[in-house]
Parts: sequence; structure tokens; C-alpha cells
Amino acid sequence: MKNKLVRRVAASVLLFGSSVWGTGSLYAEKPAVTGLYPAGGQVGQTLDVEPVGKLGSNPVKVWTDRKEVSAEVTKDGKKLQVSIAKEAKPGVYWLRVWNAEGASSLRPFIVGRLPEVQEKEPNETLSAAQAVDATGTVINGKLHKSGELDTYKVTLKKGQTLVADLVGNTILKSPMDAVLQVFSAEGFQLAHADDSPKLDPQLAYTAPKDGEYFVRVFAFPETPNSSIRYAGGADYIYRLTLTTGPYAHH
Repeated sequence: MKNKLVRRVAASVLLFGSSVWGTGSLYAEKPAVTGLYPAGGQVGQTLDVEPVGKLGSNPVKVWTDRKEVSAEVTKDGKKLQVSIAKEAKPGVYWLRVWNAEGASSLRPFIVGRLPEVQEKEPNETLSAAQAVDATGTVINGKLHKSGELDTYKVTLKKGQTLVADLVGNTILKSPMDAVLQVFSAEGFQLAHADDSPKLDPQLAYTAPKDGEYFVRVFAFPETPNSSIRYAGGADYIYRLTLTTGPYAHH
């Protein structure tokens, strides 16, 4: 009698488990994507984008607001492959990740015409600064952790004006209050920008002589707190445009 009861209980558990696991409802979760890295790309480019958060349970699809930008989940299920058509117009596009359980919030993806590079670590000091082309480059960066700063090296001719324009909080909704600084090769601070006029900084600096100059990025929390340390995190994502050519801030 006891053995029969045990067998019946075991069979019931197996039946319940198979029904739940078969539908996937026990572990199914909707996407919870709060950011994209990199948060944009160049016209005509196809790139892998890392989501901040969770893609959710398979199968997962990606919706975009215009056909010029399309996206799908990579085969390993960890990233998004985003394709930007050659005829795409520069500007902000919107992506949403969805599955049978629900959808993420809309996430911005910025399309531009300038060449794009991704930040390379380590790049905190002047000696380890990442070299970029000052004639026109968009840097996709992230302040990964508290206390972090990023440094980029450019070469300028006397009289050239370098424009540095950072997008993070205003469009990407990164929870950061970023700061831009320009340094000489000797380590002297030459320019500084904080809010311009919102939380994202912009500056223009004219080189007094030929040489190497350094642009530094760091941030404080969007909402001020008692900490005096630089802030960072998985969602401290930014796009930094550096150019000596004609430039209009949008």
C-alpha cells in the first residue's frame, strides 16, 4: 500500500513538472533591456550590440521603428546584430526587444555618418590613452565601474579647433552627469566642460601649437549623492564625437 502511494505521488509530480516545463511558463521571462552598447553606428554598418539587462526567454524578436535599421538576436543568444542601410538618414532610431511574455521599453539607437570606434581598455592615464582620428570620429564608450575615467589622444595642428560633444544622459538616458576635459601632453588641464546646458557636456578647444592633446571623460551620478568619487556602471554608456571639421550640435 505504501509503495503504491509513493508511486502515485511520484507520477503526479512528474506529470505536473512535464506540463509546466513543456510550456516553459515556469522559467519564461519577458525582455528587460535598459541600454544598448554600442548605442549607435555608422550608415551602412552591421554591428553586434550588447544589451544591458536581459533578452528574456526564446524566441526573442527585435522591433525597429523604421525599416532602414533592422536587428536580430545573434546565434549565441547573447547580443543583437544591428544592420544599418546605406540609405538610412542620420538620427535617432528606436528598438524594442520582445517575446511571448512581453516587451522591453523602447531603446534609442543613434545613426551617424562619421566613422565609429569602440573604446578600448585600459585607457585611464595619458600614457595609456586610446589614439583616435581628430578629423572626425564617434567613440562608443562606457564607464564600466565606479572611479573609472576614459582618455583619448588626438593630434592637432596649430590653430585647429577640436570639438568634443558627448551624448549620454539626454538621448541615451544613461544615469550620468558627464564631464569633458582637455589636457596637454605635459598633463596640464587646458579646457573643461560639464553641463552644456543639460547634463551632457560639449566643448571646443583651439590648439596653440602642433602636438598631441588628450580628451578625458568621467562622470558623476545623474542624481547627486554624498559620494565624491567618479561614478560608473553597466548603463553608463556614451557616444563621444571628436572632430576638427564643421560641426552642428543636434
